[in-house]
Amino acid sequence: MQCAAWDRAEGYQWQKSDLFKQVRYVEVHGTSLSWTAPTVWPKDLRWVQEKLGITRGYPRFILVSGDQILLHQIGRRSWDESVLPFIKQRLAQRTAQ
Repeated sequence: MQCAAWDRAEGYQWQKSDLFKQVRYVEVHGTSLSWTAPTVWPKDLRWVQEKLGITRGYPRFILVSGDQILLHQIGRRSWDESVLPFIKQRLAQRTAQ
């Protein structure tokens, strides 16, 4: 249920934001039974699921740059507390360079 609530509220606002246009954003949707299936993940990101050993916990936010996992958070509250501030910080650093 947290995923659906996030999609309707924070997710909707995120996808309408200027920040959204500055990043590659990928959503991986799966059920508790399919979450670990490689076919649920985009080919270029399957290594993330393998490295983290993800089995459950939604919504889940994973920020990746190249071959590094920069941030891994679970739960709707983490979006405002950790994930969005981290994205803003990284984009500001990228702009400053």
